[in-house]
Amino acid sequence: MKRILIFTLSTGGGHNEAAANLKDEFEQYGYTVTINDVIQDFNKMTASVIINFFNVVTGKLPKLYGMLYDFGNREKVNKLFSESTRKVLVEK
Repeated sequence: MKRILIFTLSTGGGHNEAAANLKDEFEQYGYTVTINDVIQDFNKMTASVIINFFNVVTGKLPKLYGMLYDFGNREKVNKLFSESTRKVLVEK
């Protein structure tokens, strides 16, 4: 059976809803889908800092959020972040 692992992050912005919709769609085609909320792989303090930072930046500093979002979409930055995240998750 074909399997898919979807990573999501509970920081708002609809990440979990998008993951659930993808899961539903893939399951219609016979895939077995698991959703992993990456924030749960960190300790509670780190998760809290990430979530609070996200909420403050998106709610009170939307221009800064936009700049960080654009910065994160650069290929080199994205590759570095993806590789760092992968290493943490592989250990878990």
